Parts: sequence; structure tokens; C-alpha cells
Amino acid sequence: MVIKNAFWLGVAEVVSRLVEFALIIQVVRVLGVAEFGKFTFALAFVSVVAVIFDLGLFNTITRELSYGSAAEKDYPAILSLKLVLNVTTFVFIVGVSFLVTGDSGSRLAFWMMGIFVLVNDFFSVLYAFIRARQKMEFEAAAKIIRSLVLAGVVSWVIARFPSLGNISLGYVIANAVALAVVLLLFHVNVQHVVLRFHTGTWKKLLAISWPLGLAAVFGATVISADSIMMGYLGQTTENGWYNAAQKLISAIVIVATLISMSFYPLLSRLFHESKELLQRAWNYYMEAMIILAVPVVTGGFFLAPRIIPFIFGDGFEPSIVVFRVLIFVAGMSFICYPYITILIVSRQQAKYVWVNMAGAVVSVMLNAVLIPRYSLYGASAAAIATYVVLLVLSAGFSRRFTSVAIFNARIFNIFLLSAAASFAMVLLVYQLIGFGGNIVMGIVSGVVIYAVILLTAYRNISWSKVS
Repeated sequence: MVIKNAFWLGVAEVVSRLVEFALIIQVVRVLGVAEFGKFTFALAFVSVVAVIFDLGLFNTITRELSYGSAAEKDYPAILSLKLVLNVTTFVFIVGVSFLVTGDSGSRLAFWMMGIFVLVNDFFSVLYAFIRARQKMEFEAAAKIIRSLVLAGVVSWVIARFPSLGNISLGYVIANAVALAVVLLLFHVNVQHVVLRFHTGTWKKLLAISWPLGLAAVFGATVISADSIMMGYLGQTTENGWYNAAQKLISAIVIVATLISMSFYPLLSRLFHESKELLQRAWNYYMEAMIILAVPVVTGGFFLAPRIIPFIFGDGFEPSIVVFRVLIFVAGMSFICYPYITILIVSRQQAKYVWVNMAGAVVSVMLNAVLIPRYSLYGASAAAIATYVVLLVLSAGFSRRFTSVAIFNARIFNIFLLSAAASFAMVLLVYQLIGFGGNIVMGIVSGVVIYAVILLTAYRNISWSKVS
């Protein structure tokens, strides 16, 4: 059951994330830097507001519904609570939009993306029920349907009526259509959709969910503080350059998310069964992240001048510098995942909240100081500093509050081996394709070269001496 569920969730994440990333590339190319900056400002702002008003309900609902049919009787009240929260959130977004921007086009984008995010957020209530029923294939189908409808509608709008307002409206219409389709399928095949307003159930859920909501708010702040500040300061063009690089980084980190999804059930089970096997599984988890992170950082840094123009076109030269900085953020994200996961598995969620809070405070403070002076480059520096804090704290808490030994000779040697293979990969790629060669061929060649060097060296090392 666990393997099946992980498979379906993995398929859904890969398909939906790839489709939506391809769509955002279209949006960037059509809108251009300045309009894309407005688009990302609106999306970042409403996303943080939505997280604040969600109050951590998704994980709480999933856990409560997993208790069985007695908890499922509260589902109509849960749907109505989510509806009330979403309407309240939208009213707040409309009101605040008049305070944060004087541009009517940006304000319209705020309203449209607010509806988009809140409709999207309503999917999470359905996913929570599906996960509680252990029917992840339905969640996978729902996510894929949503992403395909979104891509189809927005691509049509881009081709026929390309503008910030129309594209934002396209996102809203597509998400509404997808939600209608998924709700119908959910109503027929999973659970009847009924609303029931019951304040007693609402209070019970909110009393449980607010700590998780607080952690989510801190996490969202780390991700979006830079875009919101640049947008508020009127740096829309700089915001466009910055977010073009950031979207690419987010796509790269999807790999780490998928690996973590596959390791989490295993680590959760071994936590109760065997300390030795837990350590061994965690070691493999960290080794996998290092083996992926090092070539991603090395290759991304050296190939950035070719990657950015290839994906986004002309006019995004400043994004190259940002990408070269943020690729180190991607690498630290890969390494952070095993530390965060073992904290959660070891029932140290409170430490995870502290890590996110510290990251949020550092992010807001540094962005407030650096963005007015250095714009997108200041935001990049703030991101690096923030993730250094997240990495150090998550590693420190993992070492102190879990049973896992987070440092050992084997992991260190894996890092050295990956670094050597990565630099050899870069040198050989340049020899094969030169500075003017095809970037796709370069990336594919790099992957093959890195894998061959790594596997050859890995098989010829006596790991029993360094474990």
C-alpha cells in the first residue's frame, strides 16, 4: 500500500510540476520582464496571505480523517470552514491590494491570482480526504486533470489574447473548470459533497491546526518575502529577472521533494523498528541528496549563461547572475531535506517550527536591508544567508534531538567523490560541445559523464573502511 501510494503521488507531482513549469516559461516569454514581475508580485503576495488564512488545516484534516468513519462525519463542516476561510481571505486580498500597489493592472492581477490561489487551495481539502482513504490514485488523477486543464486554457489565452490581465483571468477560469470537474468526480466516486456549518467542529480543528499553520507561514515567508518586497518597492522589472531564475530553481528542487516523499514512509517505519536500520536508511537518503546536489550546483553555475537564454529568451541577462547564486540555495535545499525529515519522523516538529521561524526572521530582515540598495542581487544574497541558517539549524537540531548520527566518514567521502566527478563532468562537457554548443546536448552529456565517473569510482572504493 505504501509503495503504491508513493508511486501515485510521485507520478502526480512529476506530471503536474513539469506541465506547470512549461506553462510558466510561456508566460515569461510572452509577458516580458516587467509584466512578469507584476505577475509574480501578485502571486507571491496572495500565496502568503492564503497560507496565513489556511491555518495549517491541510495536514490537520488529513490526520483527523485518517481516524476513520467517525471523523469523516465532520467532512461537510470541514468543507464549509474552508469555504468561509477562502471568502474571508479574498476580501482581505482585495482590501490590502489598494494599499500595496497603485497600479490598476497589478491590482487586477492581485484579485485574479487571489481567486486562482484560493480555488487551488480548495483542492487541498479534497486531497486530504483522499489521502485519509488511502486512494492516492484519485489524488494523482485530480492533480493531473488540473494541470492539463490549466495548461490548455492558459496556453490558448497566451496565443489569442496575450496580456497580464487576460493571462491572470485564464488561470482563474482554468482552475475553476478543473475544480468543477474534480468535484463532480469526487462527488460520484469518493464522497458526496455536502456543506454543513458547524462552529463546534471549526473550533476543534483550528485549536489543533494553528501550530502547523504557524510553521507554514514561516516557510511561505522564506520563499516569498523577496518577491513581495521588490514588488512593493516598484522594482517590477527586477522582480521579473529574479523570479525567472527562481522558478527554474524551484523546478530543480522538485527532484529533492520526490526523493523525500519516497524515503519518508520508510524512515517513519524504521523509527519504531530498528535504530540501526534507521541510521542506514538515513545515510542512503543523505548520500542520494549529495550525489544529486553537487553536480546540480556545479553544472548549474558553469552553464548558467547558456541555460537562462535558452529557456527564457533574450532580455534576461541579469537572471544569469541570480541563477548562479540561487543554484547554491538549491543545493542547500537538497541537503536540508534529510535533516528536516528525520526531525519530523522523530516527533520533533516543534524544532522544525523554530527552524522555519528563524529562517523567516533572517529573510525578512536581510531583504528589508539589501533589496532597497541592491535590488535582485540583494535578494539573492539574502536567500543564500537564509538557507545557510536553515541548514545549520536543521543539522544542529537533528544532531541533538534525534538518534541519527548526521556526520560520518562515508558521507564525507561521498561528497568528495561527487565533487571530483562534477568538476570532471564540467571540463569534459566543455571539451565536447565548446562554449557555443547545444545546451541540451551539453546537459545530457554531463549527466552521462557524471554517472559513469561516479559509478566507476563508487564500485572501486572499499566502503567498509570508511563507513
